Amino acid sequence: MLRRSGMRSSWKITGDKTLYFSNSVSATPGIIKYNFWKYAYNWRNAFYVCINKGDAYVPKEIENKTVGVDADLAEVIEKTSSLT
Repeated sequence: MLRRSGMRSSWKITGDKTLYFSNSVSATPGIIKYNFWKYAYNWRNAFYVCINKGDAYVPKEIENKTVGVDADLAEVIEKTSSLT
C-alpha cells in the first residue's frame, strides 16, 4: 500500500515492511525527517530513504536502515531509469 503523507514530497510505503521516503525536503527535520528517523529507529521492519541534493544526512543511529543519496531526484530517476 502506498500512502502520501501530509507533505508534498514524502511517502510511506507499507506491507510486511515499511519504507519512509523523502525527497528534496528543505523543511527542518522536526517537521518531516525527524519523525521518519524516529520510525526507522523504533520499528524493526522500517527503512528510510532520502534523496536530497546537499542534505542527505543519515543519522548514525539508523545508518544500517537508511540510504541517503546526495543528488537531485530528477537526475537519480534519469540515471536509474535505464537500468530496468
